[in-house]
Amino acid sequence: MLNYVQPGKRLAIYNSSSTATLLAGVPVVVSGHIRIPIVNISPLSWGEASAEEVFNLPAKASDTWNDGDTLYWDPNNGWLTSNGETAGVVLAGASVPMSVSVAGQQTVTAGKAAGVTSANVELIDHNADAIIPQAAITQTQGTLTDDSGGTAGATLAAVTAGATYAQADIVALKNAVASLAAQVNKGQADVGNILAALAAAGVIA
Repeated sequence: MLNYVQPGKRLAIYNSSSTATLLAGVPVVVSGHIRIPIVNISPLSWGEASAEEVFNLPAKASDTWNDGDTLYWDPNNGWLTSNGETAGVVLAGASVPMSVSVAGQQTVTAGKAAGVTSANVELIDHNADAIIPQAAITQTQGTLTDDSGGTAGATLAAVTAGATYAQADIVALKNAVASLAAQVNKGQADVGNILAALAAAGVIA
């Protein structure tokens, strides 16, 4: 198998198709996990596949990435991509350097430039305890519109209790409402940023 690079962890997978053969070196998705058969696996048969080894696989030509970047397998197009938000992609692993020929000389390149159509990827063992399965999470809170007319601040002013309230107390209450609204909106923005970061890392869908 020409695209095999180096050893690592292997396991058995089952080809549930009654007609198609799983080809050696061609990634398959098993319950959301990337597995690469070491040998051809006949229909309705078991065979050995890699879960952690380094492979050279087709890569989306227009994508670019650096050494160590997270890569995803796009089974619909049959290539690696750095875009984890593409529909149907599965976390594959991390980019690793590969040897290329430049002007007749072999050299090692890290990452991938635009136009390059293959790349090395170190597969991640998705069965490891450290891997968190993807989960769909929806952010439901929205931005709070502040029509109080108060001025937001980091400290809520004291309000004197009594049967009637002075103008200063009313202003303090308005400022308190404005301050609380500002903090709620900051929290909403922070949660949105966290969710976006988790989605980009492939932890959540």
